[in-house]
Amino acid sequence: MKYRLRTFLFPLIAAGVVVTCTIRTQRSDERICEQNEVRTCYCTPDLSGIQHCREDGTGWEECICVDINADEDTGTDADTDSDADTDSDTDTDTDMDSDTDIDTDTDADTDTDIDADTDADGDADSGMDAATDSGAMESWSFAAIADPRWYQATFQNALMEIRDMNVNPDPMFPCPEFIILPGDLDPNERNYNDYKDIFSDTPSMKAYLAVMGNHDYDKAADRDYMYHTILPEQEGIIRNSNDDTNYYMDWKNMRFIAVDQYSEFGAKGCINDAGLAWTESVINSAVDSRHIFIAFHEPAFPRYRHLTDSFNACPNQRNAFWNMLVNHVDKVRAVFVGHTHYYYRLRVADPTSAEADDPAKFPDQDGGVYQIDCGAAGRGVRNTVVWVLVGNDDIRVRVVDAANDAGADFQLIDEWVIPAD
Repeated sequence: MKYRLRTFLFPLIAAGVVVTCTIRTQRSDERICEQNEVRTCYCTPDLSGIQHCREDGTGWEECICVDINADEDTGTDADTDSDADTDSDTDTDTDMDSDTDIDTDTDADTDTDIDADTDADGDADSGMDAATDSGAMESWSFAAIADPRWYQATFQNALMEIRDMNVNPDPMFPCPEFIILPGDLDPNERNYNDYKDIFSDTPSMKAYLAVMGNHDYDKAADRDYMYHTILPEQEGIIRNSNDDTNYYMDWKNMRFIAVDQYSEFGAKGCINDAGLAWTESVINSAVDSRHIFIAFHEPAFPRYRHLTDSFNACPNQRNAFWNMLVNHVDKVRAVFVGHTHYYYRLRVADPTSAEADDPAKFPDQDGGVYQIDCGAAGRGVRNTVVWVLVGNDDIRVRVVDAANDAGADFQLIDEWVIPAD
């Protein structure tokens, strides 16, 4: 499968701009910058600021969020409008599947900026009530990864990329605030401890939103660890039961819903009528949420692998569930899945359409809901991380991947905008 990336929209390097998500422990007398040194820093996706080194060189002052590229008023009447708008359309094909080359052009070239408003003083708000005086919500981000399984070095590399944000082109994403993990996280205890270790100095990271996968469910130790250790440690989630992973969480202007396909709401990767009713009730009760994201493990529309034994193995239940989501497309933005170990995306409005179940097609149907397969952060062809930037209205999705090696460098492979209706 090939995604065509418009490089003029998304330059791969935001020169000189850094997003620092970790707190670095240092000696009180350790110099980390030089007096009078200045660097650029993150303010919003559309605005960079500047930071000055402290006089003693032990750290940086607060980020000053002003438009350092704004035209200065010289007081003269000479208004020179130099508008050099170079639209260099350079397409870069990234072949994600070395064995199966399905040349499907999923070319989402919508250049829609997500506005990140700030207060009158230019400071970006944070936390649950990050609204400005005009009622706008400051843009924020989260990440999604799936199926690490036993591949510890690859999983650790994905977590470190989420923490360090080495690939963060314009428009820059702020530090992620949680990770969605759509299943197969076994061994759960070891992988969860890796997450806690890697993000121990990352105050922006608030939650590890685990979703039950078939391999998690098959092992009692992994299943119970998710039920009784991982989920109880995540603040703010509302659980259906202490013995399943059906839950939801409200965060800023979003509600996240996790559906357990191996519980009273489903079996063998399907979601039954009770699961549909519970999910819709949680959607309907999200009256204060602008956006809704949903996650479960086995895709409704699988590609590459598990083509006949995923959620589509129960076509009537799959179609009913997806039609319900489409009925709420005014809020439901995307469904995150795993299971196949391949990254791909599609948008489906009619689950009974021929292209929805055609493994060689990746439909983009108007009025549909996105299914985003997060690939694998471990047992896959490539180590994949999905980033999501959430604004007041539009959603920007960015995907990076790397080889399955410790310390392998990530690269940008896909980016598009989900417009709000």
